[in-house]
Amino acid sequence: MLLHDIDDIARTLSVLGGILSIIVASLTISPTLRGRLARWLLQSADPQDLPHDAPLRRLGDRIDTIQDSLDELQRDTVKNTILHLMRDDGEDHSQEIVYELAKLRKLGGDCWVVDAAESYLLAHMGVKDMGVKPGKERQ
Repeated sequence: MLLHDIDDIARTLSVLGGILSIIVASLTISPTLRGRLARWLLQSADPQDLPHDAPLRRLGDRIDTIQDSLDELQRDTVKNTILHLMRDDGEDHSQEIVYELAKLRKLGGDCWVVDAAESYLLAHMGVKDMGVKPGKERQ
């Protein structure tokens, strides 16, 4: 009886080993499958259910911090572009400033640069913002 049970266990383990070896071989050969599996695992994990020191939770916090930094960097880049265009005395950059101002408004960058750009447009074109509303970029 004991020999029969050991034989069944050995067969079961060999079947499981074969299944696992097929999965590992598939993941090794196909990077697409590996990427899909990783995305599925990350999507199925809820960071709120993880312990506070879990690496996945720390990764989520880092991603949020990085995203905030990238958004701020993008706003600063658009602000600097507007300031550079306004300081160039060689030619009128009203159209470019209107375009960059629309991008800045879309990014939520309401600051003194927006006021300065509107003053520039008023002085150079006689209109405040040429009808470009936040969220609508010129083509």
